[in-house]
Amino acid sequence: MKERTYLLETEFRKYTDREINDFLLEEIINSNFDTWQFMVLEPDKPIQGSVFMQVGAPATPKDSPFFLEISFGSKLYLLETKDKNVVLQHLNDYWKEQIVPDISLWEDISDSISG
Repeated sequence: MKERTYLLETEFRKYTDREINDFLLEEIINSNFDTWQFMVLEPDKPIQGSVFMQVGAPATPKDSPFFLEISFGSKLYLLETKDKNVVLQHLNDYWKEQIVPDISLWEDISDSISG
C-alpha cells in the first residue's frame, strides 16, 4: 500500500524514506527517555489532509504519557497515552497504510499553534 515517501526526524537525526522501518520506529520509542524528546513522521503528500504525526517522549518512563499529535494544517490534535504500543500502532498505520487515526476522542489543541 505504501505509495508515499516519508521523512522521520528526531532532535538528533533526520532519516530518509529508505532508512525508515518497523525496527527503527520501535527502537526510538523503546530507547531511554533521556535520549530523544520528539519524533516527527512527515509524508511527502498529505494523508487525508494530515501533514505530519509527531510523538513527544515521556518525561519519565513510568508516570508520564507519550504525547501523540497529528496535524491537519491549521488544526492540531493531541492524544496522551502511557501505552507505547498505541503509539507504535498509530505510527505504523500512518506510515505503512496511510491511515489517519480516529481523532474523535483526541484533544483539539489548535489554539496552541502560534502564528
